[in-house]
Amino acid sequence: MTDRPSLQKGGRRGLPLLKTIHGILAVGFLLNAFVIGDDNPLHMRVGMAMAGVLSLWVALDAARVLPSSFRSLSDLPQSLVQQVLDIATGRVSVHPGLSPFQRLMAWNLLISFSVVFLTGWLLTTPAFWASSAVEELHEFSVFWVGFSALLQGAAALWARKHRADSLNPEQN
Repeated sequence: MTDRPSLQKGGRRGLPLLKTIHGILAVGFLLNAFVIGDDNPLHMRVGMAMAGVLSLWVALDAARVLPSSFRSLSDLPQSLVQQVLDIATGRVSVHPGLSPFQRLMAWNLLISFSVVFLTGWLLTTPAFWASSAVEELHEFSVFWVGFSALLQGAAALWARKHRADSLNPEQN
């Protein structure tokens, strides 16, 4: 028995593609945030490529090729409350696909990356190229994406250990 049931219609067959998309976004983010200077033309090209990859992710998710990340928002608030209660009471609940917190983080990263891409593009237009407000929003959004990604990674590591502990208590 696996520790995670099927990942909805996208199933496990979409996982290698999803991991590739995550890797491309992570490498592109790290390059643009820490290696490539803001004034380098490559900075904009890497940003546009990342926007394309993110658009591809959303399109493949909508086509149900990938495990669901961005679908099913209607039950998210109730699911989040239930997951908090499960964690608080020590209940182990298995979620088909992504857990409510994982779906919330996926939406957070989608919106945050979109703000980074939009403000980055606006900074290349004549109307906003010298706008300090747009630049500040861009820089804060970059910070927020990095913080969110680190938080998601830490949560994934914690969940993996917690799930392993709850599924194999004899290994403790």
